[in-house]
Amino acid sequence: MKMGTKFYAVRKGRTPGIYFSWEDCERQIRGFPNAQYKKFSSLAEAQSFIFEDSVTKSVSSKNERRPISSEDMIAYVDGSFLLAEMAFSYGAVILTDKGTREFSKRFDHNEDAGLRNVAGELFGAMFAMKLALSENKKNLHLYYDYKGIEEWAKGRWKTNRELTKSYRDYVKQCEEHLQIHFHKVMAHTGDPLNERADILAKAELNIK
Repeated sequence: MKMGTKFYAVRKGRTPGIYFSWEDCERQIRGFPNAQYKKFSSLAEAQSFIFEDSVTKSVSSKNERRPISSEDMIAYVDGSFLLAEMAFSYGAVILTDKGTREFSKRFDHNEDAGLRNVAGELFGAMFAMKLALSENKKNLHLYYDYKGIEEWAKGRWKTNRELTKSYRDYVKQCEEHLQIHFHKVMAHTGDPLNERADILAKAELNIK
């Protein structure tokens, strides 16, 4: 980033997130009831502004205001797809006792592109599992919006594609060392961390 870059954090607006110009920020808040936003000089401060409220709303929605255990990881994943380029991607927001991190990845002309954004969400879920294992976590709370993330994992849906078979097998392998808790959320209903994962996935494909 250039010296003097400003970060505009939109905590409550049309699309919550971090923007790098006032014009982009303004589009998210103008005319939006009770919008919440703030300008920062560092990315870390902007992220803290968004997530200090988001974590409370998303993770503690049932009055669970306990801090995250060192044995636990919380992951929000989502996928996106760009037909014109036959590309898909995932976005992931990861929360642990150490803080919040964001990840995303794009896949081009992959044989799994036939599953569209679902492919991205599956890869995002597997990424979260791999990360949890690599950090010696005992519990992974996985938040997703596509029903198949749990249904394929539990063997309730037929795995008639190579990716869904690989996903099911990978989940079984991970479950030998990791307790995976599946939590379905409704897509595009205002859950801040689910929305953030969606933004990260779309950004990999330059979708606004």
